[in-house]
Amino acid sequence: MLRYVRWLTGDFHAAEDIVQVVLFRAWNSLHTLADDAAVHGWLNTIARREVARAYSRKRLVTEDIEALSAADQLFTSHSEGMELDDLHFLVGSMRDRDRSILLQTLSGYSAGEIAASEGCPVGQVRTRLFRARDRLRSLLG
Repeated sequence: MLRYVRWLTGDFHAAEDIVQVVLFRAWNSLHTLADDAAVHGWLNTIARREVARAYSRKRLVTEDIEALSAADQLFTSHSEGMELDDLHFLVGSMRDRDRSILLQTLSGYSAGEIAASEGCPVGQVRTRLFRARDRLRSLLG
C-alpha cells in the first residue's frame, strides 16, 4: 500500500502519513467490510480517497495572472535567459494549427470565443490548446 500511495503522491514522507491514516480508517470501519476477499480493493479505495482528501486541502503558491502581460504569462514556466526573438522563432516554426490557437490565446481570446470563431466545441479548443502548449514546452527543451 505504501508503494501505491507513494506512486499517487510522488512523495515518500507524505505517503507514509497517508498510509497511517488509511490504516486507522480501515481499522475503525473494519466491521463494514462485507467480503474478506475484497480487502485489497477496499484498502486501495480508502487510500485513493485519502490522497484526494490530502491534496484537496493543499494550497499551491499562485500569482495573479491578470496582473501579468501576455508575454510574461508565456515566460512564467521557462528559463530567464530566453529572448523574445527566440520565442517568436519557435512559435513561427510550429504547425499552423498550433500557432493559430496559441496566438489567439495570447491575444486574450477565451476558449469560448475561439470555439465560436473556429466552429468547434469548447472542449476541443481546450484540448488543442493543451497540446499546442505541450509541443511548445518540448521545443523550449
